[in-house]
Amino acid sequence: MMVIIFLNKRGFYEIILVKLSMARLAIFTSEERRLFEQPPIFNSVDRKRFFFLPESLLEETRHFDKPHNKVYFYLMYGYFKATGKFYRRKFHQKDIDFVAVKLDLSLNLSNLEEYNERTYRDHRQRILNFSGYKKFDSSSTQLLVSQLQPMVRSHMRPKLMLQQACNILANHKIEIPGYHTFYTIISREVKLHQDELNRTIRQGLTKENKALLDTLLHKEKGSRYRLTLLKRFSHSTKPAKIRSNIEDLRLLQGLFQTIEPIIASLQLTNEGMKYYAYAAIKFDIFQVARRADTDRYLYLLFFIAHQYYTLQDLLIDVLIQSASGAENHTTKRDCLLIKKNTRKDN
Repeated sequence: MMVIIFLNKRGFYEIILVKLSMARLAIFTSEERRLFEQPPIFNSVDRKRFFFLPESLLEETRHFDKPHNKVYFYLMYGYFKATGKFYRRKFHQKDIDFVAVKLDLSLNLSNLEEYNERTYRDHRQRILNFSGYKKFDSSSTQLLVSQLQPMVRSHMRPKLMLQQACNILANHKIEIPGYHTFYTIISREVKLHQDELNRTIRQGLTKENKALLDTLLHKEKGSRYRLTLLKRFSHSTKPAKIRSNIEDLRLLQGLFQTIEPIIASLQLTNEGMKYYAYAAIKFDIFQVARRADTDRYLYLLFFIAHQYYTLQDLLIDVLIQSASGAENHTTKRDCLLIKKNTRKDN
């Protein structure tokens, strides 16, 4: 735990206890996870499409000695064909009834025998072999990790990462595992990335750097915080507004030149940088101040970088706009002089 003491908006001191440990990663809600883990819901058209075995697979089922194993095999194949995943339980009764009728069997969910582990694995391997897919193993994990790392550095939403992971596996013809496998991989990579950022911040930021960044949390004249003053810039072409922007640019430039090496060492993608910068812009001053040291400095570092580049672009746009306005004014004035001189000549 870390204790932070600050002045609130009413001028009173408040004490905030901040947990330094990483919060549990949220990917799916409980309902989304339930839907992800259960077989797809088919309509009558889907059942006719997916519960159709090619002749070579149909031949294999004739060797199954127990009727319920034939039903399981049909269900497994149909669900895998639809989703690229295997499901061992929670088969839908309507699907069981459809397959049972197809096989001329009289079965329902209550009198189906248990789908034992050995049979399940045998069915799974037969379907993988027929489909040209590979089972999810350690090499699949390595593939996912390599593909997910840019997404992690971009601070992509975990839910989108899981969806992208499913697409990656499908494109490589690898079976899609259960939610827990995805959760373990993604949460571990996110934690490793955060640990790396924290380590870089601790090792790279000097006391002088930290003091400089903390000045953004100090009040300027008029009782406004420097961080707040640097969140918005004027798009006006009025000289006073341009001068104010230039003053902000000089301030940001001085800050940026000091912290540029540490920003480069963090190796975030542009999206990752924007994640921290946009958060700092959205948060109020107290939400930033309450963060643990390493988090707070990440927000401030990329806020400075983002605002520095943004203000440069804005001033260039203002320059172009001012030059265009001056040119239009000059052209209009010249046209009026020409008309005036023409009238005098006439």
